[in-house]
Amino acid sequence: EPEIESDNGLDYDIDYNALNADPRRIVGNIEGAEMQELWQKQQDAAEKKAHIEYLKNLVEPTYQERLESVWTKLQVPESEREAMVLKYTDDNNRHVLHSCLDALEKAANVILTREMVVAKLEEFERFASDPNRYFEKGYRGSCKARLDESKRRSSLLREMKRIDEDVSFVCEFIHRQYGDIVSFQGRQYQDKMRRDKIEMLYWLQQERRRANIEHELSIDYRKPPLSVPLL
Repeated sequence: EPEIESDNGLDYDIDYNALNADPRRIVGNIEGAEMQELWQKQQDAAEKKAHIEYLKNLVEPTYQERLESVWTKLQVPESEREAMVLKYTDDNNRHVLHSCLDALEKAANVILTREMVVAKLEEFERFASDPNRYFEKGYRGSCKARLDESKRRSSLLREMKRIDEDVSFVCEFIHRQYGDIVSFQGRQYQDKMRRDKIEMLYWLQQERRRANIEHELSIDYRKPPLSVPLL
């Protein structure tokens, strides 16, 4: 087979079999490798899931039901559930599962109580933080309404502060005693506590802004055509 000489004086051997290869075969090989890799990932995921289920069965049924209840209340994502199963089925940690569950159940209950107060505060602020209420007629625009809003807001914030102390105590206890971080919907709850009131007011503001934009877009500003006088 002939050789080709490059510009820099080096010779390169040409693989004529590769040059004459069917491109569809090359593509087929690539696709086959990708399919093999995908299949292997699916197999690994299935084996991991089966192993987690096996470990769950090692936990006493009563404990397993309690764990599932806590996970459901706190909307714990699957990855965190798997990590907890791996941790508390280990021989070094299995003996503390009972006491840890007691603390987690208390955390779940007090967190749900706080979330109810957050929902009440959000519903209240949806109207009480709307600047347009100052321009309304009747009670909504009156000074009495502002005083009533202040009293209601103070009451809700006092209730939340009291619950915040309980939540902080149990979350810090769990972290100190067992090394676990309590989360809600996959978010570290103590971080959520520090930010959720500000975030709530921000999203309410965005909600009102979006409503105003949609209202503006719904108005037809086009002027009617001028009538042309007949000659």
